[in-house]
Amino acid sequence: MLTNNQINQIAEMLIESGNLNDDTSEHIGLILENIAGIELLDDDQLNSLHSKIEQAVKNLKSS
Repeated sequence: MLTNNQINQIAEMLIESGNLNDDTSEHIGLILENIAGIELLDDDQLNSLHSKIEQAVKNLKSS
């Protein structure tokens, strides 16, 4: 549903917000709730997308 570029943009936005203490997962969930069409994804697809964003955040924070 989202391209790698869009996933990285979400990760960058999360990092720039400065609100990523311990609850990155909750912030990702809140963002995903506001993406049009996200309700069409099944649980596996949604979990996969969530994991990809979480990994992108980790990768960007470590670089």
